[in-house]
Amino acid sequence: MEDAGDPITNDLITEEDDPPPYPFSHCYMNIDGFMCCNRFLESLMRKSFRKLQIGEHFHECSVQKIANKIQSDSEHVFNTTFETVVGIDDFAIRAHFAGDLMCKIQEGGRFITNYATMMPSRIGVRPDPLAVVTNMEINTRDGNKKPSPIDPATPKQLDGAVQHVQVPDQKRPRIIKENIPFHEKSREDIENDNLITRR
Repeated sequence: MEDAGDPITNDLITEEDDPPPYPFSHCYMNIDGFMCCNRFLESLMRKSFRKLQIGEHFHECSVQKIANKIQSDSEHVFNTTFETVVGIDDFAIRAHFAGDLMCKIQEGGRFITNYATMMPSRIGVRPDPLAVVTNMEINTRDGNKKPSPIDPATPKQLDGAVQHVQVPDQKRPRIIKENIPFHEKSREDIENDNLITRR
């Protein structure tokens, strides 16, 4: 009778590593099979591409034009700097992005990654303590696995630091809070107080 071999070294069974966890609990896999962390950003990217595609002077080979359009639209809406990468084939990317503003899509046969970058610090201006920089790895094939410095509980903690975007046509929601000591007020509370006193 033939020896079946050691079950640990069986050639028919291969171990697959789980994909790295998403940086935020609200990140998701879009219809193209890529990670996005902001649905509004994904929608904006798709609309920008389609508007450009409808235009007269559009050609599928002009990936720079696609990148410029999506980048400028994203910067205008979110009021921060963006980096946009467009490729004719799927590509791997490793970067840091600000907040939850990151998305990769496939539209019109082009692979598009768009993410917010950290604004460079200016001399004399303190960095924003609420700014969140998130590590991103998509489709990277790195044989040197390093343990993640972020524990599994961290993404849920980071969710509270993400700044939600207000659509330009929306009225700003007013939250009435009474008798909050100044040292317990958030930045938003102070801004609301300033808006009320200016009127």
